[in-house]
Amino acid sequence: MFTRHHLLTLTTLLLLLALTAPSLAAPSQPWYEKYSQRRVTVPQSYYEGLSLRRQTPLNPNAVRDVVCLDTST
Repeated sequence: MFTRHHLLTLTTLLLLLALTAPSLAAPSQPWYEKYSQRRVTVPQSYYEGLSLRRQTPLNPNAVRDVVCLDTST
């Protein structure tokens, strides 16, 4: 009734079905939880330190080998 070719094809089909069935199951967590980052609380002193750095004047003699990437400004 079944030839050797039919049995080989049926065996291959069952093997593929057995291998792909676990991947068709529902995931344990939503896909976006894998890529979401946890929120971090930044203290106010961090922002105050950045503000002080921005207000500090830059010594032009301390800067060397500077290349302007945007010459339109």
